Amino acid sequence: MRSFVEKEIGELVKMSFGDTGDIEKAKILTTKLLSNSGAQQTESLRMTLQMDIQQYGEGFFCWKAFLYYKWQLDDIITKTGEVIQEIKTVVPRGNASKGEKEEIIKMRQNIVSGINKAIMDVDAILATYDYAYRQLTQERNPVVFKEFLLSAPTRFDALGERLGAVQHLVSFWRYRVPNGRRPQMNYEELADLFTDFEGSLSVVSRDI
Repeated sequence: MRSFVEKEIGELVKMSFGDTGDIEKAKILTTKLLSNSGAQQTESLRMTLQMDIQQYGEGFFCWKAFLYYKWQLDDIITKTGEVIQEIKTVVPRGNASKGEKEEIIKMRQNIVSGINKAIMDVDAILATYDYAYRQLTQERNPVVFKEFLLSAPTRFDALGERLGAVQHLVSFWRYRVPNGRRPQMNYEELADLFTDFEGSLSVVSRDI
C-alpha cells in the first residue's frame, strides 16, 4: 500500500515542492499520511484547505480511507475476473433436475451482474475523490477538495458495503475452489453458496 500511496500523491508532491518534488519527498509525505499523527504533521495542507483542526482531523482520516479503498479496488479487480469466469462455467456434480439447473443458471447470472454493478458503483464513488484531488493538485482549487473531505463520511457506507461484498465473495469462492482446481460441489452445496453470494450482493440495489 505504501508504494501505491507514493504513486497516488505524486501530484501533491509536485504542488508542494514544484519540479523539485522527487521520490524521497513522496516517501516522506507518504509516511506522514499513513502515520497516526499525520494530520498534525501536515499543518501546511490544513492551512491551504482552510479547515479547522477538528475538520481537518476527520477529513484526513477520510482521505486515508479513500486511498485504502482505491488500493483495495485495484487488488480485488485482479482477482475478480478469474472468479467470475469460474462462476459462469461451474456445473454442479451429480444429477440435478431441470428446475435445479435453471435455478443455478439464474443465480449465476444474478451474481455476475451483482459483482459488475458493485465494482462500477465503487469506481463511481472513487471517481468523486479523483476529481476533487485533481482540482486540488492540478487546478490549484482547494475548495473542491475541502468540500469532498467534509462530505466523505456520507459515502463510506456504500463504498464499504460494495467492496466488502465483492471481497467476501472472491475470498470465500477461492477458499472453496483453490486456484487451478475444478469446482467439486453438488447442487445443494452450489445452491447454498450462490444464495450466500446473492445475499451479500443485495447491497447493490441500494442507492449510492
